[in-house]
Amino acid sequence: MLRIAICDDSADARDALRLQLEKILMEGAEEIVYEFSTGAGAVRWLERHPGEIDLLFLDVEMAGISGMEAAEAIRRFDTEIIIVFVTGYSDYVFDGYRVNAMDYIIKPACAERLLEVLRRVRTQFNQKKNDVYLLKNADGTFRFPLTAISYFYSDKRKVVCVRWEGVFFLCEA
Repeated sequence: MLRIAICDDSADARDALRLQLEKILMEGAEEIVYEFSTGAGAVRWLERHPGEIDLLFLDVEMAGISGMEAAEAIRRFDTEIIIVFVTGYSDYVFDGYRVNAMDYIIKPACAERLLEVLRRVRTQFNQKKNDVYLLKNADGTFRFPLTAISYFYSDKRKVVCVRWEGVFFLCEA
């Protein structure tokens, strides 16, 4: 399942994007699972929940840290999440290359443009599907690139996934 998040400091903009996306998402295979009102909030949550979001629609101009600053922070701990910038300004289009953003959509996002982006996301997502380990535990569902996993071990009834970064994830056996 493709899990999507939206980050925009404007509730109206988040609602408008969600409504457009809901029209074109594949039912049962794609879902908007989180919405963030600040870039800092998105960064904190994504850092604590690696691999739980596959696609992030991120506004560039936000109060506090900008979307570009949020994307830079996210890339320090997650190189796999697909980032698509959604903004009312075309001034930052080239900055998206620094954070390996997939695309840059001008507000208001129309369904045709979103569908075009989603087709590319689906293709990329499906190509990577076999190169990840899916872990479900009480904290949620996490996707880790196989290359990021160092080893697994069992401790009584718990299985621990150890990543190269040293982060441990537990699940009941």
